[in-house]
Amino acid sequence: MIHPGFCLNFKDAVKNYTRITIVLNRLWNDIVNRYTESSRHYHTLTHLDALTNELIEVKENISNWNLVVFAIAFHDIIYNPLKNDNEEKSADHAAKLLSGLLDGQSLERCKYMIIATKNHELNNEADVNYFIDADLSILGASSDKYQIYTKQIRKEYKFYTN
Repeated sequence: MIHPGFCLNFKDAVKNYTRITIVLNRLWNDIVNRYTESSRHYHTLTHLDALTNELIEVKENISNWNLVVFAIAFHDIIYNPLKNDNEEKSADHAAKLLSGLLDGQSLERCKYMIIATKNHELNNEADVNYFIDADLSILGASSDKYQIYTKQIRKEYKFYTN
């Protein structure tokens, strides 16, 4: 299922840097392919859509919406529940794919946002705080949504017995 909130915001963000369709399609296809891997149950396109929907409500407070959208897109792009370096690998992957679009400082800020999801600690940058808060927003969701989340996470970590 295509998730219009994330999809539209991501494509709009890319179009602020290039109008070359093949670049947009390459980025989009990589995201879709990775977030729809059969081992994923929570860290999917639905998660990206949920983050986008959370942050749209405070978009006027975010200084660089495009970078936040890119951080949403790539923050879990590398996801292996058995590894503890997913954030770093995701940040490196984002930098590799976005290097033709973003300048060096923007790439570093995007990587920084992605790596901030490793510990979700209070940050000096408001954009980072909004982003990591949105990433954790499922923990404050309704009981029904939270129960679905726990079942999905359990499936992703099925190799642990308890």
